[in-house]
Amino acid sequence: MNRTLAAPMLVSALVLAVGLAGCSKKDEVSPHRSVAATAPAATQDAAAADKAAPVPAADLAAPRSQEKPAVAKSKPLAVTAPELAYAYQYGVEAPPAAVPMLVRLHESVCSAAGATNCQVVAANTTAVGKDDASGHLELRGEPNWLRGFRSRIEDDVKAAHGTLKGSQIETEDLSRSIVDTEAQLRAKKTLRDRMQNLLATHKGKLSDLVDLEQQVTQTQGQIDAAESELAVMKTRVATAKLTIDYRSSLALAPNSAFGRLSAAGHGFVRHFMDMVGFLLTLLSYFLPFGIVAGIGWWVFGKRRRPVVTTEG
Repeated sequence: MNRTLAAPMLVSALVLAVGLAGCSKKDEVSPHRSVAATAPAATQDAAAADKAAPVPAADLAAPRSQEKPAVAKSKPLAVTAPELAYAYQYGVEAPPAAVPMLVRLHESVCSAAGATNCQVVAANTTAVGKDDASGHLELRGEPNWLRGFRSRIEDDVKAAHGTLKGSQIETEDLSRSIVDTEAQLRAKKTLRDRMQNLLATHKGKLSDLVDLEQQVTQTQGQIDAAESELAVMKTRVATAKLTIDYRSSLALAPNSAFGRLSAAGHGFVRHFMDMVGFLLTLLSYFLPFGIVAGIGWWVFGKRRRPVVTTEG
């Protein structure tokens, strides 16, 4: 009986051992499977987290700054000084005897400076009696020399007991005129050279050659005229014009009690002499006609006079 009971018990123990062994294997394998199964899920979650995470502003700005196109630096515009022609004008009032002296003084100073510094364009003086004198002086000089000459005008006038009544400065911009004339010159010279080459190589009719030569001559004349005009404009820019008008002042002060009386008397004499001169001029025109008319009247009147006869 003991043997019969021991055999079934042994079999049950073996079955139980096998079952326990199978459970232990399942427990050992399941952790590995769980790790392997969760790894892809974790990787996917990390990737999704990376996609969902916001990108820093610095990382976004860096590529854009690198992708900015390079801006080409433009060359600065060349700024040229304008071509200005200056003209100065002064009015001088001095005693009658000092007017011609001042004109001669300023004219001699300009002549002594030389043609490269100053040139006398016009100079004249007029005098009517002892109390009326006037003068006009026009100079053209180098700007630096003329600047020093302008500073001494007032000193010379004060030394002659005169006054500087006014001054005026005028400017004229010749930049556009000079540029246009130079452009026309270049075009005319190019046309002339082409016509001269055509004239040298042309083998056509004689009439065509004559017409072409006339066109070359006409174009050369236009070039000469443009060059002269350009030279005049450049001379006006390189030099300045100075005009001085002199006139005599009254012997009495204009603000004194007898100033108006003296001015009226001075004007009366001038107007009276002007009228006398006008009448003399008018008489010189009509006097010949009057003489001829008088002679004719005398001749014809004598012929028509009746002859008186007396009876004895």
